[in-house]
This record gives sequence, C-alpha cells and structure tokens, in this order.
Amino acid sequence: MKFFGRQDLLLIAALTTALIIVFSSSISRLLDYAREIERQSGLTLLPALVLLTGAYFIHQLRRRHQMLAQAAAAQAATREAQHRAEELERLVQFGQGLGGRTSGL
Repeated sequence: MKFFGRQDLLLIAALTTALIIVFSSSISRLLDYAREIERQSGLTLLPALVLLTGAYFIHQLRRRHQMLAQAAAAQAATREAQHRAEELERLVQFGQGLGGRTSGL
C-alpha cells in the first residue's frame, strides 16, 4: 500500500523545507550544542549522524522494495493457485460427467 505517490514528492519536499525554515533557530541551537559536545569530547558527532541517517533511509528503501517484491510474488502464487483450483474443478466436473454417462449405460 502506497501512502505517497510520485506527485506527492514536491509537496513533501516543500513541507520539509518549510519545517526547516520554521524550526531554523531551534535547529541552529541544536547544532551549536552538538558542536560544543564535539569540542569538549573530541568526537565528531555530526558526520556520523548524517552517515547513520543516510544508511537508515537506504535500508528503509531496500526493505520497502523487498516487501513489494514479496507482495508481488505472493500475488502471483495466489493467481497460480486459483488457476490450479479452477483446473481441478473442471477435471472433477469432467470426471463426474464421465461417471454419470457410464452408469447410465
């Protein structure tokens, strides 16, 4: 099930940009706080955070594609099972028809 279509990408980008603008002072304070922690501890947090965020989004995209492929495979299996069931039903009807003809002779 898709929550967002291709047409919604522009809207999502605009919403994201608007949220960044609205919360820019809070984001700036948060980044300043992170830089202070980096300076005091000697760690580089922001590049690691960006890397982890990117990896997370890539992972989610791959997972979504995998789920879509599994759903398509399940749908194909369902169609095949329905086709086989219909075929078996026709064979049973054929067998019953043959059985009815031979018993009447």
